[in-house]
Amino acid sequence: MSEQNGNWPTVMKDESGETGTALRRYDGGTKATPSEANAYSGVLAKLEGRPVRLRWRIALGTTAVVLPLLLWLLRPSESTISGSPASSSSGTMANFTPATPSPASGLAPSIQLGMAPITLPTGKLQLAGGVTAMLTDATSATARFQQGTLDIALASGTIVLHVLPREIGQAVLITAGHHRFTVVGTVFRLSYTPRRLDLSVIEGLVAVSRGGEHVATVASDETWSINLALPAPASPRHGDAAPRVARRTLQENCARFTAEQTQQKIACYREQVSKGGPDGERAQHMLARYLRDDVVDLTGALAAFESQRSRYPRGELRVEADRAVIEILPRLGRHAEALVETQSFLDAHPDAEDRAELRLMRGDIFRAIFQDMLSAEREYDEGAEADGRTGDDSRFLRALCLESLGRVNEARLAYRDYLAQAGTAHAREAQRHMKRLAQ
Repeated sequence: MSEQNGNWPTVMKDESGETGTALRRYDGGTKATPSEANAYSGVLAKLEGRPVRLRWRIALGTTAVVLPLLLWLLRPSESTISGSPASSSSGTMANFTPATPSPASGLAPSIQLGMAPITLPTGKLQLAGGVTAMLTDATSATARFQQGTLDIALASGTIVLHVLPREIGQAVLITAGHHRFTVVGTVFRLSYTPRRLDLSVIEGLVAVSRGGEHVATVASDETWSINLALPAPASPRHGDAAPRVARRTLQENCARFTAEQTQQKIACYREQVSKGGPDGERAQHMLARYLRDDVVDLTGALAAFESQRSRYPRGELRVEADRAVIEILPRLGRHAEALVETQSFLDAHPDAEDRAELRLMRGDIFRAIFQDMLSAEREYDEGAEADGRTGDDSRFLRALCLESLGRVNEARLAYRDYLAQAGTAHAREAQRHMKRLAQ
């Protein structure tokens, strides 16, 4: 060993580990002749620095890999961006609107339908065109909506439909097996099993057909049924009358009484009501309608409809009873109660087809009965977008309320917008009010 190298500790140079390797590498590439103490300290410093640099390299490398991965995982999802193309559904596809009201709210889920059939859930539903449906447990049905027609396919079970009168070109069609039921506006119940098909019409008309051939027309208070286990009846020949298959009159015992036998007919309905069940509810509803329309006993009819709602709070005719109560209360001068009833109905049925008419009724009560122009203006504004006479009256009366409230500029603008539309029913009166506001 040279003198120069004699200054290095032999035990360190001969070590087989990292210390010896580093020392030998350093010794072969330097001309320095450090003292033993300085050499030992310098080598230790080098060795201590290497792991630190190694840890930094590992940390930086890990960060370079993990950070982009975290950013990718946390990126915004296209499907959650409101209004993005990915979240928009095609107009030709059926969409189910997941309306999930709380049990206490009593709101029926609203189902949005398209051209593709979707499965209907059981329970009470709001379908296209203001149709209300009630599907009992274990009922299987699909529905679609195209070109103004609601098309329901009933595979099994029972469905109760409330269909408001349709416009020209609109209809509700129900298919059950080989039979089709065409509805324009009615309330009815249809049950379908592998062995039997039963139809009960509470209001309106339902046309029954099979294979394109007319079978029967079932009217209000009538039922139609067929045993599917038997061979299908032959199709009628051209010019022949359509066969009447297992058709009978609902509550036929009560129908035998004449118009002069009022008390006997009322007693008959009440006897049917006492039997309870769906038939009892229908009898109660028919009794209430009889008192309203034939006897013209509005107080008695109101009590009968309220009794129906109390006895059958979730019955198939509950909506009809609610509407009847709303119609009768103002006729009896019970306007405050009418406001309560209409508000409850609108809360429970926000998409009701006649909501504009109810808003107009509420506005008239606030304006004409309670002289509350502020509340009346709000109600008229809610119905102003409606078509026909309801929207026309709502727009004009809203302008009238704004004028009464002293909101002159708003009233002038409301009258001007009203007169800008063709065929308005209150054009002369609106022009007269416009001239007075201009003075």
